[in-house]
Amino acid sequence: MKMKRWKSALGVLLVFLLGLFSGAALATFLHFRAFPRPDLPDRMAAFAVRHLTRELDLDQRQQEVVREAMEESSRELGALRQEMGPRMDQVFERARTKIEDALRPEQKRRLQEMVRERREFMHRLFGGPRFGPLGGKPHDRPSGESGRL
Repeated sequence: MKMKRWKSALGVLLVFLLGLFSGAALATFLHFRAFPRPDLPDRMAAFAVRHLTRELDLDQRQQEVVREAMEESSRELGALRQEMGPRMDQVFERARTKIEDALRPEQKRRLQEMVRERREFMHRLFGGPRFGPLGGKPHDRPSGESGRL
């Protein structure tokens, strides 16, 4: 009886985690459809200049200030992503390992297939690799792919 409860609880937890990760993926998808990719400073700056010019009626000098501020902040955020990315990958990897440890062999295979499909989808969608604990281990990625958006 206890084994049945344990399996039920594990099943509910797995469904919850997959829902959480799916929700995060959907939110990210919707966010990046509405806003330019953060790894493209020139696109991000151009978007900000257009948006603020339209909303605030910026003159030419103000547009240049906005463009410079956005490009500078994009460079700083890129450096921060480079700095924090490996630590974030470690956290995601620990979560993924814990999930895999609770799965039966056929579930692990299905999860690995889901991860592969998700990684390919994210790469097609954003031109880059995955994010989150179900996004693939660093050694699963082609060389040069960092694992962060």
